[in-house]
Amino acid sequence: MIGELPKGAVLEEDSREACPITIWFLHDPGEYEAALPSRRVLAARSRLWIVWQKGRRDGLNGNFVRERALAMGLVDYKICSLDGVWSGMVFTVKKARG
Repeated sequence: MIGELPKGAVLEEDSREACPITIWFLHDPGEYEAALPSRRVLAARSRLWIVWQKGRRDGLNGNFVRERALAMGLVDYKICSLDGVWSGMVFTVKKARG
């Protein structure tokens, strides 16, 4: 789905290091909720794209993704349909007002 990577780009699975862009493909609502706190750290240093399959019947959809992320102090600023199967949102850590 990602296709050929641009020169200099590296594909890493489950990296805990900061990257310019992190794309997190979701497959299970429970795993998403359990891993979200650790992925929040990445959102402070990276564009964190959270991507899910459309039309699932287990509740894993855009509303579910957004609600859980907002509860963790993240805010989405872009949403898109990647293709006929996948949708995604990009998140960052919500800035404190002061």
